[in-house]
Amino acid sequence: MPFACVLALVLLAGADRSDAAASVAFDLRGLSAAAYHQIQGLALERNVALRLVQEGFAVVAPGAGADVEVRVSVANGGALVLSATSPHERDAPPLRSTVAAAPGSAAAEWHLEVAHKVAEMARVLAARARPRPQAAAVRRATPAAPPPDTPLDSATPARTEPPAAGATVSGAPAPDRSRWEVGLGAGALWRAGGSDPLFGILATHARGRLRLHLDLLGARSAESAIDVWEGQAAAGLGAAVIDGPASLDVGVAGGVVLQRFSVSSPWASDRAGTRAAPGCWLPVRARWAAGRLVVAARAALGLAPALGHTSEGATLWSRGALRLEAMLLLAWSF
Repeated sequence: MPFACVLALVLLAGADRSDAAASVAFDLRGLSAAAYHQIQGLALERNVALRLVQEGFAVVAPGAGADVEVRVSVANGGALVLSATSPHERDAPPLRSTVAAAPGSAAAEWHLEVAHKVAEMARVLAARARPRPQAAAVRRATPAAPPPDTPLDSATPARTEPPAAGATVSGAPAPDRSRWEVGLGAGALWRAGGSDPLFGILATHARGRLRLHLDLLGARSAESAIDVWEGQAAAGLGAAVIDGPASLDVGVAGGVVLQRFSVSSPWASDRAGTRAAPGCWLPVRARWAAGRLVVAARAALGLAPALGHTSEGATLWSRGALRLEAMLLLAWSF
């Protein structure tokens, strides 16, 4: 009766842990009554059950579908033959171990040896029958294949193709895309004694932060005794200090200044003529873009040979070597 209570407790404890540990059944039903009595089967079952519980196994009754089942038989000479099988390895041969018979005075030590053998065999088969935690975790993390009747479009996420070279995302312009901006500008060219209107066509090629400027400008100065037309053609390179829809770039440019003049005085030595001189500029350009429409402001400090016209010792018109220009532009981006 006491052993029945102990065995019941062991079985209950094993049942509570069966979801977390391998279950083991120790089967002595194949022994005859004489053999069972000779090996003190009741005490052996108790010792084996306690050892299995200590090893972390769940002990279940024989025939209850244990993960490992250890059957006991007695060979000739009284040796105990242990045969362990697992339902997960039906085609594999049973794992066998033999424990030599012991005299009755050493029954307790012999029971411990048998319990040790049973626990060792259960450990080997349980390790082979149950997947490793890492493998189980990998299987749980792997998404299950969709059923055959599931449409492929609903089971497989849509593949997003990378944007093609030069394409834009959400309508935003690619930062390194090249573009041309061509527009008209009007402003003023200052000189000693006043200022002259300045107008022209300006083109800008942008690639990343690099800017190429092409300017074709003209100015007219009409005085009572002289009429002067000036044209300048310049090409320059700049770099964007601030880039984006609102940008600011600075640069350097070089070109030529062409002047056509006519003097109304009949006593002037040169009543009409054309002069050309080299020039250089340091332009600063600020722009704001709204789509393809561009509004910009340009200021430039230039240097060119001084030009002047005199008649009978009187200065009719002059421009110093330093040139100061300012313009507003309206352009279109291509």
